[in-house]
Amino acid sequence: MALSSSHDRIFLDQVIDHTLVIEKNQLFLAKGDLTTYQLQKERRDTFDKRQNEKTRHELARLKKAALTKENWAKQAERQKQNNAHADKGFIGHRAAKVMKRADHLNKRLQAEIKTKEQQLKNIETSATLSLNYQRSQKKTLITAKDLTLAYPAKELFSKLNFTVSTGQIVVLKGANGRGKSSLFQALLGQTELIQQGSLTLATKRFSLLKQDLSENTGTLAAFAQKHALDYTLFLTLLKKLGIPRQTFATKIEQMSQGQQKKVALACVLATPAELYLLDEPLNYLDTFNQDQLLELFATVHPTMLVIEHDQNFITKLADQIIKL
Repeated sequence: MALSSSHDRIFLDQVIDHTLVIEKNQLFLAKGDLTTYQLQKERRDTFDKRQNEKTRHELARLKKAALTKENWAKQAERQKQNNAHADKGFIGHRAAKVMKRADHLNKRLQAEIKTKEQQLKNIETSATLSLNYQRSQKKTLITAKDLTLAYPAKELFSKLNFTVSTGQIVVLKGANGRGKSSLFQALLGQTELIQQGSLTLATKRFSLLKQDLSENTGTLAAFAQKHALDYTLFLTLLKKLGIPRQTFATKIEQMSQGQQKKVALACVLATPAELYLLDEPLNYLDTFNQDQLLELFATVHPTMLVIEHDQNFITKLADQIIKL
């Protein structure tokens, strides 16, 4: 028996025969690969949603009945108070009987309501993310012509030609050390590598996600101010990505790697941009967060140059693949 921990769906489907998942309220073991588990979860969630709908209808009926019984008691009490010249003993006795009966029925209804509320399933869902994307009026945002990048003793790649047009999602692929991150650095003029040919970035309104998160430090408020972010939007995105509110007081460098990645992602999503430069955005993210990003990018389809190895991401989103 072997244990494997990974967020690569295709890899997991190829090697595992049981899936142990930490769900919101339980630890769930499913026989089969990740895709099998996800299909099972979809069926469970669909059934639970139908049961929730039935339970909510029943709760509405019970609460309406409870309100009616409560109104009985109030009406009886008002009748007693408003009949100052009537037989107090008779009215008081009748009111007491009505109030006692209403109180008994209401207690029973409240017990049923409590039981029904406990039967509601807490279904785990992924919140929908937003993107501060501003589509450029320019046709092409990145152009590489006969581009060569090299160290003094090693060439990374040569004679590379490609364009990134507005509205395109372009994926950079290649083995580690082939120059994918270096191309990003060259694009931003931040590399000391030897460069031949031309590489043009036609916008200053871009949002960058780096692999190295060590520069992200301090409080969330200071980080948001440094990056000129809408603080409310920034915190909203963090919450949707699954960071609990109590963590908001934690300094970024003291967070887990997954949480630090979510801080960087929230910054990228909140930044107004015509172009997104993302270096391995799925690293450190679980499948729920990956689905959130996939849904967001598939819906908005922003202009993007992305370094990513995840085949599921590439298959679903890439308009063009550049291999180094």
